[in-house]
Amino acid sequence: MAGDKSSEVGYVKGTASHLEGSFIASENFSSSKDRASLSINVDIDCSDTIKGLKTIQREAKKATAALKELSNEQTKEHMLVIKLDEMGSVPKVFYKGEEVSNKINVGFNWETLTDKTDGRSDIRINYYVLDSVGKSTEKKIRESRNQS
Repeated sequence: MAGDKSSEVGYVKGTASHLEGSFIASENFSSSKDRASLSINVDIDCSDTIKGLKTIQREAKKATAALKELSNEQTKEHMLVIKLDEMGSVPKVFYKGEEVSNKINVGFNWETLTDKTDGRSDIRINYYVLDSVGKSTEKKIRESRNQS
C-alpha cells in the first residue's frame, strides 16, 4: 500500500573508542513530509574514557602544584631573583622571597677588584603601589654593600 509505513530497527552499543552491533532502517514513505520525521537514537557508553580523562586531569593538577611549590622554594632561598625570558621583556623580580609587582626600574650591579673578594653589590628597584582610589605612589628598594 502506498500510504503504509514499515520499519525495521536494530541496536547499536559501544564505548567512545569502539562501536559494535548494527542498525538497519528501511522505510516506505508516501510523502517527503513523512521522510523528515525519521529519528535515530544512538547510545554510547563513554564512562571509561571520562574516568581516564579525569585521572589525567588530577595528575596534571598535582604536577602543576608541585612545580609552583618548587619555584616558590627556589625564590625564597635567595635575596634577589631576576628572571628574564628575553631581551626587552618585563622581568620577574623576587626580593627576599616576595614578588615585586608594578616595576618601573630594576637595577643590580656587582663588581670586584679581584676574584678573591666578595665585591660590591647595589640593588635598585623602583615600583609603584595603588591606593584604594587608584592613585599610584612610587616606592623604592635600595641596598648597597661596599667591598670587603
